[in-house]
This record gives sequence, C-alpha cells and structure tokens, in this order.
Amino acid sequence: MDFFYLGKLMNLVTVFTAVFQGFAHEICESCDCLLSDLPNSEHGVRSVKTICDEGKIEWYSPYGALSIELKYSRSGSYRACFMIESVNTELQVSEESWNNSEFPLSRRLPPAASLKPLVSINGNHKEFCVTSLTPVILYLEPVRTQEMSGLSHVKFQYLLESRNFKAELDPIEECRPCSKAELINAYCSSDFVIEGRMANVTHKEEESKSYVGVHVSRVIRQRDSTLFYRPHRDSKELYGHMVIPRHCGAKKSKGTFLFAGKVRFGEPTKSCSLYLDDWERIAANAVKDGDMLCTLK
Repeated sequence: MDFFYLGKLMNLVTVFTAVFQGFAHEICESCDCLLSDLPNSEHGVRSVKTICDEGKIEWYSPYGALSIELKYSRSGSYRACFMIESVNTELQVSEESWNNSEFPLSRRLPPAASLKPLVSINGNHKEFCVTSLTPVILYLEPVRTQEMSGLSHVKFQYLLESRNFKAELDPIEECRPCSKAELINAYCSSDFVIEGRMANVTHKEEESKSYVGVHVSRVIRQRDSTLFYRPHRDSKELYGHMVIPRHCGAKKSKGTFLFAGKVRFGEPTKSCSLYLDDWERIAANAVKDGDMLCTLK
C-alpha cells in the first residue's frame, strides 16, 4: 500500500469514527460496473476509479463504504453530476476535500483530508452536481435500519462535462434560443435530432424538470432506438419526451419543430429547437456559404 492510500485510510479512521480492517481498490473495466458485498465483509472501504466520462455503478448488498473517484478526460474546470437510487438502505454521500488547493497526487506525503457531507438519500434522488479542477472523490456510506428488509441495492449514475460558466452565472442563459452556429453544431453532433410536434408539457417541481411530449414525424438521428417509439402498432408517428429545466418555463406551441439534444442519465434532454421552416432556411444558407459541418439528411 503506497503512502497516498495509507494516508487516506488513516484519515478515514477519524472521519468515519470507526476502525476499518482493510482496503480494496479496483478500476472499472467499462463504463458500467457491478459491485457486491457480503454482510460480513471485513473491508471497511472499497475504492473504485472510473475510466469514462459517463457511466453507472451498481452496488449490491452495500456494506462499509464505497469511495468513487471521478476523473474528467479533459483538462480545465468541469462539472461532475450524479443521480442515485437506493433500495432498502439509506445513503450518506460526502465529498473528499483537502486543506490546500493542490491535489494530493502531486505531493509525496499528502495533507489531511476531510469529508464534506453533500446529501442524504433514501429512495430516488434528483441530479446533484459539483464543480472541480481535479478528480472528484465521493464517499457513499449505507445505513440500514431495522425496518428495512430484502435485498439492498445502490444505483449510482454519473456524468462529467465541461463547465458552462454562463449558465451558472445566469440561469436564463440555459434557456435562451440557440444561435445559428449552435444549431448547426447541434444538428451534426447531438445524441438525437428529430422533427415533430409538441404534444404536451408536464412540470415536475420536485425534480426541477419539465417533460415535453413529442409526436415525432421524422428521426434524423438517435443514439438509442428506444428514445422515441410507436405508442401503437398501427401508429404512423413515433412518440417520446424531452427534458427541459423547469425554470425555463416551457409551454406547448403549435407547429413542426426541429429538436436536438443530448441523453443525460438515460433521458433525452433538449439543447436546441427551432421551427422547421426556419431551420431549413438556415441550413440551406449554411450549405451555400460552406458553413455546414455535416451532410444534411
């Protein structure tokens, strides 16, 4: 065991106010990991390093604590977002913080670390984000009460993405219409690009989200074929929904739109939209001027 992990373990003794008898470390071999503990496991802390900017960790029969190191693949400031579902267990989530601005891997003997409580979870929890310049280390501690019975299970989904300073400084920035350049980029690189009409808008205050139902007349691209589906066998149009931040105040509008966006935590999230007629004019001019980044479909 090297000095870094030995130092971390000694700090955890005081943070968790318990003596752990072992330390296990593993690296996720893919973006999705499965972990399982036995009730009488001797190790107190399992440590996992992720290799992807987006993924999922499922922890069955959680025992002791789980340390998760999230490291962004790019340099600079980024945002680490996660959603957690806990079944038959309460979960305390904390973030490891250091007493100086230097990340401990750059030092031979690291400074003392402390844990900053972030959130307590019992059931499903909405998206939670932290920003950082260095790897983010989270600690998950399950707490099982006598009232709980059956198999316990924790599902941890995470997403690491470049930090949007404008949106953080001004939430309205997140809701503004896309520029021509952003529309072209979204058309060419988004997880989904569709043409369709708005069916309904449902606001979920507890999730801080709005769900926009869409009747899809044409799919230009979709990362997952299950995003938009036929509600009935004889249906001529596909149907699905998109997520929009609640504070954007989405309202149902008539007409046919071009919608583009990313998949976040398994849900299609809108990034750009425009009336289809307006998009066709923008796209035709972009092709004429040599500004189109991909082939139109």
